[in-house]
Amino acid sequence: MPTELRNLFLGDSKECQHFRTYSRVYNNMFAFTSLGVHYDTELAKRNRGIYTFKVQGQMYHFIDDLIPSTGKAKKLQLYFYDDENELTNRMTLSDNLNELIVTKLMHMLKLNPYSTFLRSLTLFQIYLEFYIALNSSSNLDQRTYNLPTVMKFSNLD
Repeated sequence: MPTELRNLFLGDSKECQHFRTYSRVYNNMFAFTSLGVHYDTELAKRNRGIYTFKVQGQMYHFIDDLIPSTGKAKKLQLYFYDDENELTNRMTLSDNLNELIVTKLMHMLKLNPYSTFLRSLTLFQIYLEFYIALNSSSNLDQRTYNLPTVMKFSNLD
């Protein structure tokens, strides 16, 4: 875990307390995907009893289009903006955000291999249709992340 992130979780400052209070908002804001699931809405109500998130059927991750169709970027789409526009776009997602915390989290993500890869896609010619395929091999230890040895991009038509 990056030191700055650890400090946000363990620190005593107002900024750290704010981060912990709204950690779910910050987590969702920087997510690459969103959760797709059918859940029991009666159990998930927060107005009575213990909050329970019961899933029925398959869980999956939903990846939005890489280019926003409505003009407002969200989730994965925000990784294709430069820092100034990215910060502005992220700050519009919630009224409960601290700009300094968002900036810190953005800087931490500069070192994230997935974020680095997605940002590198802006250097290539834009095609109307393209796909990102995530493949996993059962022969590999999936608990260990192996850093890529080369930075390559290919287009499959």
